[in-house]
Amino acid sequence: MQQTTKYQFKLIEGSDDFSPQPLNDNVEKMEEVLTELDTAIVVVQSAMDEVAEAFTPDNMPYVTGSYTGDGSTTNRTINLGFKPKLVIITGTSRSSSYEAEALTRFALIGPSGASGTIADMTSTGFVVKNSGFQYPQLNVNGCAYAYVAFK
Repeated sequence: MQQTTKYQFKLIEGSDDFSPQPLNDNVEKMEEVLTELDTAIVVVQSAMDEVAEAFTPDNMPYVTGSYTGDGSTTNRTINLGFKPKLVIITGTSRSSSYEAEALTRFALIGPSGASGTIADMTSTGFVVKNSGFQYPQLNVNGCAYAYVAFK
């Protein structure tokens, strides 16, 4: 009796006596392979679930966000829901005194704060301050800012 090349299923030839056994053997072999495949699929799905859970926003070591400056001279609180270890803030805007020049604003707020004059950490996020005398200004009216806050 001949067999298929890849899976070695039994091939019934015209000269073979009729018997259901080769067909039954082939079905049993398919059953074994499909059972192994089902087990492999469960293992792969479990691994994919673990990876998906590891990369949910709650499990990432940082959060990203943005805000648009409102120009107020009072402190502006950005609530993250946790006390960050480090915050990086960046933004660009047009300077009112140099209309053709784009100013890049960039600040780091570390464990001891940036410099109490421009930003501070809080127990639930950070505060940016707007002072016309301190640079970088982190709440300029209409300026778009982006931040990365590390947990």
